[in-house]
Amino acid sequence: MINRLIALFRNVKAQWAYRIAVNETINELNKLTNHELHDIGISRGEIRSIAIHSHTAPKKVTAKDIAVENENLKGWV
Repeated sequence: MINRLIALFRNVKAQWAYRIAVNETINELNKLTNHELHDIGISRGEIRSIAIHSHTAPKKVTAKDIAVENENLKGWV
């Protein structure tokens, strides 16, 4: 049970960090002028797609992936 909660927390934390990184990229690209975007080969409509694909989406952690640090807690606990 505790492993499920730990996995849930880690997944939420990783997804949150991913969304923050994507949003920062979107905000930075939106600050550029159309001329600057054209110079680097990006149109305004591509900004969101580029931001999403420029960061690696986090892998889901399952309860089985959580290692028990204390050997005494394995089994019934």
